[in-house]
Amino acid sequence: MNDIKLGISLYSFSTEFIHEKLDLEGILKKAHDMGCQGVEIVQFTVNDPIYAKKAGFPMVRTQQQHRKSP
Repeated sequence: MNDIKLGISLYSFSTEFIHEKLDLEGILKKAHDMGCQGVEIVQFTVNDPIYAKKAGFPMVRTQQQHRKSP
């Protein structure tokens, strides 16, 4: 079981972000300090890839398909 990796969603820190206790870079550093090896980023800002790189996380972009209302 040593191959299990720990990750977290950025959503888990939404309270700290909304109340300005942590900015995005601070959240990524905290996740790293907690031992997370990955962070799921639901785009908060256009600078997310820059902050992730500075915190030492590789970025993987995914694309979502959005349905348009008729």
